[in-house]
Amino acid sequence: MAGEGQGKVLHFLAHGSGGAARAAVSIHETVRERGWRSVLVVGDEVNRTADRAPGRGASLLDDLLWSRAMAQRTRLQQALHPKTYYQADRPAPFRGASFVAPFQPDVVHLHWVSSFMSTRDIAALARRFRCPIVWTVVDMAPMTGGCHYSYGCERFTQACGYCPALPGSSPTDHSFQTLRLRAADLSGLPITVVGATNWVVERARRSALLGGFDALRIPYGIDADVFRPVPKAAARQVLGLPPGAQVLFFGATSHDDPRKGMRILAQALTLLADNPPDGAPLHLLTAGRKAPRSEYDERLPRLDLGPITDDRFLALCYQAADAFVCPSVEDAGPLMVPESLVCGTPVVTFAVTGGAQDLIQHGQTGYIADSPDAASMARGIRETLEGVRSGRVTAAAVRSSRVPGSTREEQGLAYTELYGRLTKGSR
Repeated sequence: MAGEGQGKVLHFLAHGSGGAARAAVSIHETVRERGWRSVLVVGDEVNRTADRAPGRGASLLDDLLWSRAMAQRTRLQQALHPKTYYQADRPAPFRGASFVAPFQPDVVHLHWVSSFMSTRDIAALARRFRCPIVWTVVDMAPMTGGCHYSYGCERFTQACGYCPALPGSSPTDHSFQTLRLRAADLSGLPITVVGATNWVVERARRSALLGGFDALRIPYGIDADVFRPVPKAAARQVLGLPPGAQVLFFGATSHDDPRKGMRILAQALTLLADNPPDGAPLHLLTAGRKAPRSEYDERLPRLDLGPITDDRFLALCYQAADAFVCPSVEDAGPLMVPESLVCGTPVVTFAVTGGAQDLIQHGQTGYIADSPDAASMARGIRETLEGVRSGRVTAAAVRSSRVPGSTREEQGLAYTELYGRLTKGSR
């Protein structure tokens, strides 16, 4: 097969937990399964294994330099007083000078590297390894002057400046200066941009920073052996959920993150508690950090599972639910949406959520609310539950509607074929 067993790839990732990390680990594993030698360098990891490496050195000096960089970054962030999702990428804690690569890579593959690696570090890696760079982009940070999400601001397509996330912004504010520095760093580098959703690819192509690079879509690879339908009664028995309830599952790394829309969902759940949908009573199933009970209507019984790190347990949650609810108001493409669909569980979300239009057949495999508000979300939940009760929405139909190219095997093939094209004739 194209690209199989023909090269070495070095991945870089800021953090070893969260949705972006799960997606990066999946890519790392699937290209390794196809014969590429693959090592994942993780910023907050300190122990080396056969296929993972720490993102900083092991010496006391490396730790001191890392701590200093993080302290400088914190002071800069505090000085900027950003409203939300603005992050300067200098200084960065990645210590490129002391980083010991396990091999000379044929491809450098960047994942979510914000808060770990600056564009200056990326340029240094390009000079050091002289090989193609693949950048799997999972938010807007690589294409703006500092915002992880632009919330409708289009200045990232030009030169930033007048940043709505910065107080007292001007044409040459910090966002303008940052974008200019990033553009100089990235100019001429052999970068190929990859997005898992059309939401990412479309914005990358329009951005002033990434618009000059090739951009293509490779969907998330979902393990269909783990994420699959099972009898709901069995899944609910394991979790201790009432067998006859209508179960709604939702979660986020942090429920107090405004971008995840949990307050909108809380308001929608209050509307449903005031006027319950037909059928059995509602029961909530939640996952993630910082999910205060007071945030959700106490008339609705709830099982709070906290952070989930095991894929099989996460799959069990989708399998137990009648619907998965994703209320994100700005998101590049939540991994939980395709995972739920592959489990045969319909998804209720907003049209503004990245990947919604790619993945969900409105009224058949879920509900896409046009307006990101509580009333639209409550209506979507009500109609989806009615579809499940009536048999119009079935687990088999939901699972069969998966996006082409979204298995782990297809993901590994797509990336190794990309590596092969980029390195053709260079080894």
